[in-house]
Amino acid sequence: MMDTPSNENKLVFTDFVEHLSAKGFDPPIHILGNHDVDSSGFLKRLTHQKSVISSLSSGPRVIVIDDLKLAFVKFDSNTGGKLAQGLIGDSQFMEIGNEIDSLLNHRRDLTFIALVHHHPKVIDNPDWYEAEWYEAFLGNIGYEKSMRLVDADKFLKWIGARGIRYILHGHKHIPKVQAHEDITIIAAGSASGNVRHREEGKTYLTYNLIKYDIDQKEPVSCTIIAEQILGAGTRNILLKAF
Repeated sequence: MMDTPSNENKLVFTDFVEHLSAKGFDPPIHILGNHDVDSSGFLKRLTHQKSVISSLSSGPRVIVIDDLKLAFVKFDSNTGGKLAQGLIGDSQFMEIGNEIDSLLNHRRDLTFIALVHHHPKVIDNPDWYEAEWYEAFLGNIGYEKSMRLVDADKFLKWIGARGIRYILHGHKHIPKVQAHEDITIIAAGSASGNVRHREEGKTYLTYNLIKYDIDQKEPVSCTIIAEQILGAGTRNILLKAF
């Protein structure tokens, strides 16, 4: 939502939400990213920014859209880890599990989609991507260790045990659709094009379009839509059917 937590950036985000509301949209469903929590998304520290973070992270962890029989499960992966890593932790797994169980006591027709910021599965750099200097310095393995969700294996096992088949995440700025057993993992790219491209004058501004079958009550496909030259228009670079 913002590059670093501050009251000024919070107001910009609030204005954006109000703009969506004025256009007739429901409030966006969001989770915190590492830049929402830490200055530059890198250093772990507690400051006056804590109040900004708290105001953006309130609300239930499971959001149900009744007419679609759809439920979004919101994980906060910014509770620990070092550098730009993320961690969910056992307490949160138990709390969210209890919230899901309370829903299942009277609703067993819901399709669940998990939302988490840090990536639970390694994403290889594509051909167009130019690594930052610190990525080259750390190397692929070292850099990945500084970025990936610390308890990724436990998270994926938890998702599988709960019968959740879809995960949406961000953090890497590289769009990708991957499979883990029978789970589809969809990585967001960069909606601002804040990513380095090997070719001068190009970017990789992307968003994912997920189609949801209202009759079947489940997602059926994901399309990655990208713009490489700002203002030149978008194109579909991947269509993945589930």
